[in-house]
Amino acid sequence: MRTPNEGSLRSPGEKQAPKRGGRAPARAGTARDGRCEAARALQQRVWAARRLSTVQVAALVRVFLAAGWSVSDLVYALDHAPDGAAHWHTAPVHSPAGWLASRLGWWTDAQGAVRPSHTAQLAAAAGSAATPAQRREHLAAIRATLAERASGGRVAPAAAAG
Repeated sequence: MRTPNEGSLRSPGEKQAPKRGGRAPARAGTARDGRCEAARALQQRVWAARRLSTVQVAALVRVFLAAGWSVSDLVYALDHAPDGAAHWHTAPVHSPAGWLASRLGWWTDAQGAVRPSHTAQLAAAAGSAATPAQRREHLAAIRATLAERASGGRVAPAAAAG
């Protein structure tokens, strides 16, 4: 019977190469630890990501997390195109890493820079929303149009519904 240090079938009598223990675990509070934490959260919400290791998922989403994306932004990006169109899931995912890279690739530009996240797009839209005065003007114009239609012999929509 062979002892573990005697060698292998390929090279009997030779010492076995030292086994690589893998990368040291991330220290708490580091950026790598934060990426791994986000990757674990993504794995809980996306089935295909569960088939990958936490380190693989963290590597795939690294640039997005560095750009300030949240896990919710990543989930939205995996399910939607940047224009908001939903992706259809018509076939099983055969290569989870390729699937994640492909779906997230929609959210980068030609130079590989990360586009604004869904949350950032919503915040920008809210920032450019109409002022209260503009909304009042718009509502006044709508009321004037409805009043004009009502006085012109047409039935107002509210009257037709009631």
